[in-house]
Amino acid sequence: MTYQCTAECVSPEGSAVLCHCRGCHKTFATIGSFDLHRYDPDVPEDQNNTCWEPESVGLDKDHKGVYGTPDELETRRIVAEKLAKARAAK
Repeated sequence: MTYQCTAECVSPEGSAVLCHCRGCHKTFATIGSFDLHRYDPDVPEDQNNTCWEPESVGLDKDHKGVYGTPDELETRRIVAEKLAKARAAK
């Protein structure tokens, strides 16, 4: 099966961490966040791995359009700040 991302897709290219969903074209901070949006263990009939809206499973979106738990997004923010600081020091 092939799929086509749109200009609105947040590309995970170059990242070993980000997970992009081929179903809904949203990007997630970790595989754990990705899994949260694809399967609801409380709904036994959800065997087709439906894409759930990230907000409905407790995920937030950062300023770059990446979804994750508040802790995941805070970690991403801290790492980005440290990288920017290190690059500026060179």
